Amino acid sequence: MSGILSHNISIGKQSLYSILIIGIVAGLCFPFSNVIDYRIVAFILLVIVSIIASVFDILPVLLTAVLSALIWDYFFIPPHYTFHISSTEDAVLFLMYFVIVLINGMLTYKIRQIEKKLVHKEEKANTIKLY
Repeated sequence: MSGILSHNISIGKQSLYSILIIGIVAGLCFPFSNVIDYRIVAFILLVIVSIIASVFDILPVLLTAVLSALIWDYFFIPPHYTFHISSTEDAVLFLMYFVIVLINGMLTYKIRQIEKKLVHKEEKANTIKLY
């Protein structure tokens, strides 16, 4: 099962590209972490995971979802450079981000699969009409 742009790309390369994309986006957000709130970074990472989910298979999407949550916690949620979350509000926010990014990734992938099935059905129906 392959995506629109990933029909010739192996799962390993998709995973590598996903890791690189999320790393680049987090790296671009990091210098601005004093200016933008860490909650904004969560939205940016969520959008990136959604884009990746619309292109790649489910395993790279899940990898990207988990990695984005860990990067967000480690680099952006205070205290920085630890996996410790000091406030209850931030802990709930992190848990909700993790759940939402996983669900969003899986649902986007499922929608893409359903669309592919519908296109396949239409192509099959058109082929039958030709005969």
